[in-house]
Amino acid sequence: MKRAVIRILDANLNRAQEGLRVCEEVARFVLKASALTAQFRRTRHRLADAAADLAVSRLQRTSSRESRHDVGRRAGSLNGLRPRGVSDILTANFQRAEEALRVLEEYGKLCEPRAAARFQAIRFVTYTLEKTTCARLAALRHPGPRRRRSA
Repeated sequence: MKRAVIRILDANLNRAQEGLRVCEEVARFVLKASALTAQFRRTRHRLADAAADLAVSRLQRTSSRESRHDVGRRAGSLNGLRPRGVSDILTANFQRAEEALRVLEEYGKLCEPRAAARFQAIRFVTYTLEKTTCARLAALRHPGPRRRRSA
Protein backbone atom coordinates (compact mmCIF):
# COMPACT_ATOMS: atom_id res chain seq x y z
CA MET A 1 0.00 0.00 0.00
CA LYS A 2 1.22 3.48 -0.78
CA ARG A 3 2.75 5.48 2.04
CA ALA A 4 0.42 8.42 1.34
CA VAL A 5 -2.66 6.24 1.90
CA ILE A 6 -1.20 4.90 5.14
CA ARG A 7 -0.59 8.50 6.28
CA ILE A 8 -4.19 9.42 5.43
CA LEU A 9 -5.50 6.47 7.45
CA ASP A 10 -3.23 7.29 10.39
CA ALA A 11 -4.12 10.99 10.48
CA ASN A 12 -7.83 10.31 10.27
CA LEU A 13 -7.84 7.52 12.83
CA ASN A 14 -6.15 9.92 15.23
CA ARG A 15 -8.55 12.73 14.34
CA ALA A 16 -11.64 10.57 14.81
CA GLN A 17 -10.42 9.14 18.13
CA GLU A 18 -9.46 12.57 19.45
CA GLY A 19 -12.75 14.15 18.38
CA LEU A 20 -14.78 11.39 20.01
CA ARG A 21 -12.72 11.66 23.20
CA VAL A 22 -13.35 15.41 23.47
CA CYS A 23 -17.10 14.79 23.03
CA GLU A 24 -16.99 11.95 25.56
CA GLU A 25 -15.56 14.32 28.14
CA VAL A 26 -18.59 16.59 27.74
CA ALA A 27 -20.87 13.62 28.41
CA ARG A 28 -18.77 12.58 31.39
CA PHE A 29 -17.90 15.84 33.12
CA VAL A 30 -20.46 18.40 31.92
CA LEU A 31 -23.57 16.26 31.51
CA LYS A 32 -22.51 13.67 34.11
CA ALA A 33 -24.28 11.08 31.97
CA SER A 34 -22.83 7.64 32.62
CA ALA A 35 -24.82 5.81 29.94
CA LEU A 36 -23.93 8.37 27.29
CA THR A 37 -20.28 8.29 28.39
CA ALA A 38 -20.34 4.49 28.00
CA GLN A 39 -21.75 4.86 24.47
CA PHE A 40 -18.85 7.10 23.53
CA ARG A 41 -16.38 4.66 25.03
CA ARG A 42 -17.93 1.75 23.09
CA THR A 43 -17.82 3.80 19.90
CA ARG A 44 -14.13 4.59 20.38
CA HIS A 45 -13.43 0.90 21.00
CA ARG A 46 -15.38 -0.03 17.85
CA LEU A 47 -13.21 2.43 15.98
CA ALA A 48 -10.04 0.78 17.31
CA ASP A 49 -11.42 -2.64 16.32
CA ALA A 50 -12.22 -1.41 12.81
CA ALA A 51 -8.70 0.00 12.52
CA ALA A 52 -7.34 -3.43 13.42
CA ASP A 53 -9.22 -4.84 10.40
CA LEU A 54 -7.16 -2.70 8.05
CA ALA A 55 -4.24 -4.36 6.30
CA VAL A 56 -2.02 -1.79 8.00
CA SER A 57 -0.52 -2.26 11.44
CA ARG A 58 -0.25 0.48 14.02
CA LEU A 59 3.53 0.31 13.63
CA GLN A 60 3.20 0.91 9.88
CA ARG A 61 0.88 3.83 10.51
CA THR A 62 3.09 5.50 13.11
CA SER A 63 6.27 4.96 11.11
CA SER A 64 4.65 6.63 8.09
CA ARG A 65 4.09 9.88 10.00
CA GLU A 66 5.88 12.98 8.86
CA SER A 67 4.51 15.46 11.39
CA ARG A 68 7.34 17.96 11.06
CA HIS A 69 6.98 18.16 7.29
CA ASP A 70 3.20 17.90 6.99
CA VAL A 71 2.07 20.75 4.74
CA GLY A 72 -1.28 20.92 6.56
CA ARG A 73 0.25 21.07 10.02
CA ARG A 74 -0.37 24.75 10.64
CA ALA A 75 -3.10 25.42 8.10
CA GLY A 76 -6.23 26.74 9.75
CA SER A 77 -5.85 25.05 13.10
CA LEU A 78 -8.29 27.48 14.71
CA ASN A 79 -9.46 29.30 11.58
CA GLY A 80 -9.30 32.48 13.61
CA LEU A 81 -12.20 31.33 15.75
CA ARG A 82 -12.17 30.96 19.48
CA PRO A 83 -14.80 28.72 21.02
CA ARG A 84 -17.34 30.62 23.09
CA GLY A 85 -18.20 27.67 25.24
CA VAL A 86 -18.60 23.94 25.63
CA SER A 87 -21.23 23.83 22.89
CA ASP A 88 -18.76 25.23 20.31
CA ILE A 89 -16.11 22.73 21.38
CA LEU A 90 -18.63 19.89 21.18
CA THR A 91 -19.84 20.90 17.72
CA ALA A 92 -16.32 21.30 16.33
CA ASN A 93 -15.25 17.91 17.62
CA PHE A 94 -18.29 16.07 16.35
CA GLN A 95 -17.65 17.61 12.94
CA ARG A 96 -13.97 16.63 13.15
CA ALA A 97 -14.81 13.02 14.06
CA GLU A 98 -17.52 12.66 11.41
CA GLU A 99 -15.32 14.04 8.63
CA ALA A 100 -12.46 11.77 9.67
CA LEU A 101 -14.78 8.75 9.71
CA ARG A 102 -15.91 9.58 6.17
CA VAL A 103 -12.28 9.73 5.03
CA LEU A 104 -11.59 6.40 6.75
CA GLU A 105 -14.59 4.89 5.04
CA GLU A 106 -13.40 6.00 1.59
CA TYR A 107 -9.72 5.11 1.96
CA GLY A 108 -10.55 1.97 3.92
CA LYS A 109 -12.05 0.61 0.70
CA LEU A 110 -8.51 0.45 -0.69
CA CYS A 111 -7.43 -1.83 2.17
CA GLU A 112 -10.34 -3.82 3.46
CA PRO A 113 -13.99 -3.36 2.46
CA ARG A 114 -15.18 -4.76 5.82
CA ALA A 115 -13.27 -2.06 7.65
CA ALA A 116 -14.77 0.59 5.35
CA ALA A 117 -18.27 -0.67 6.19
CA ARG A 118 -17.45 -0.57 9.91
CA PHE A 119 -16.22 3.02 9.62
CA GLN A 120 -19.48 3.93 7.89
CA ALA A 121 -21.52 2.32 10.66
CA ILE A 122 -19.50 4.18 13.30
CA ARG A 123 -20.10 7.44 11.45
CA PHE A 124 -23.86 6.91 11.65
CA VAL A 125 -23.62 6.02 15.34
CA THR A 126 -21.69 9.26 15.79
CA TYR A 127 -24.49 11.24 14.13
CA THR A 128 -26.91 9.80 16.69
CA LEU A 129 -24.50 10.54 19.56
CA GLU A 130 -24.26 14.12 18.32
CA LYS A 131 -28.03 14.58 18.29
CA THR A 132 -28.39 13.11 21.77
CA THR A 133 -25.45 14.95 23.32
CA CYS A 134 -26.33 18.33 21.83
CA ALA A 135 -29.96 17.99 22.95
CA ARG A 136 -28.91 17.10 26.49
CA LEU A 137 -26.43 19.99 26.61
CA ALA A 138 -29.10 22.40 25.36
CA ALA A 139 -31.55 21.12 27.98
CA LEU A 140 -28.93 21.61 30.68
CA ARG A 141 -28.29 25.18 29.56
CA HIS A 142 -31.95 26.06 28.96
CA PRO A 143 -34.19 23.90 31.15
CA GLY A 144 -37.86 23.98 30.32
CA PRO A 145 -40.41 25.63 32.57
CA ARG A 146 -41.06 23.94 35.87
CA ARG A 147 -44.44 22.37 36.31
CA ARG A 148 -46.51 23.37 39.26
CA ARG A 149 -47.76 20.68 41.52
CA SER A 150 -51.47 20.53 41.81
CA ALA A 151 -52.87 20.56 45.31
